[in-house]
Amino acid sequence: MGDLIGKNYFITGGSGGLGKGLAKILFARGAHVTLFARNEERLAKAKKDILGLSVHEKQELNTVSLDLADGSQVEEVFRSQRRIPDEVYCSTGGAIWENGFLADIKSSDLKQAMDNNYLTAVFAAQAALRIWREADTEALQHVAETVTQKPKVRRVVFVSSAAAFIALPGYDAYTPTKYAVRAIAETLRLEAMLLSNAASTYKIHCAYPATFISPGFIDEQATKPLLTKQLEGTDMSMEEMKKRFPSGDEMARRILAGVEAGDFAVCPDFDSQLLYPAMMGGSPRRGLGISLA
Repeated sequence: MGDLIGKNYFITGGSGGLGKGLAKILFARGAHVTLFARNEERLAKAKKDILGLSVHEKQELNTVSLDLADGSQVEEVFRSQRRIPDEVYCSTGGAIWENGFLADIKSSDLKQAMDNNYLTAVFAAQAALRIWREADTEALQHVAETVTQKPKVRRVVFVSSAAAFIALPGYDAYTPTKYAVRAIAETLRLEAMLLSNAASTYKIHCAYPATFISPGFIDEQATKPLLTKQLEGTDMSMEEMKKRFPSGDEMARRILAGVEAGDFAVCPDFDSQLLYPAMMGGSPRRGLGISLA
């Protein structure tokens, strides 16, 4: 398509699954893309799979291996890149080894889940916001030029989960981290009004995909309690699930469509659309001080 030529995207968790799906679409539309993840081998494979989608000779696809749960490392690496990102997609996460009931999982599983799902997202967003704010400060020093130009769009897209709307037994380590991602996205949506200026307009989005097929999803089926599978509708063969649930590439397409439509809360499937209006979750209903459960 080429409609994103000149744009620069950072994608965390870009070595596979949803992040890789996002990268494929954006790169095929002409954008420069940088993938951040821990596993160098998977990053190299992702780059090889995506490179053939380029639409112009000067287009760049870069990969960077780092610990995204280390905030100082994330900011240092982001700053070291040749281009400032226009948009950052925070798509790292999952729950492969941390599934199970609270009394059964290890305390280290709780910390690992928070590192993988929340800290990787918030540190990437924090680094980007700091870099953008400095760039805006410099741009605003040239007031005459700034007022005649259309403000840049600075965008952070978080990937939470439909698990942020409802709690399921067996996701004791995973679900709270996705609630946390939702909370930081909602907070930054308000702070974006403070950050926006004559040089830049800040936009925040949060996607809430339900079940989709990815390498991580396939792996986590081996560690989920049976009750969790029954409640989420994944107590079936992989062949059946592949017929029922979208692929990571399809989910990436839906999320991008929601972001480009301007949605703050991107609900890319029926389950998330159904659960979003009822996100009180499992808490007793109450109003005017009267408990309804």
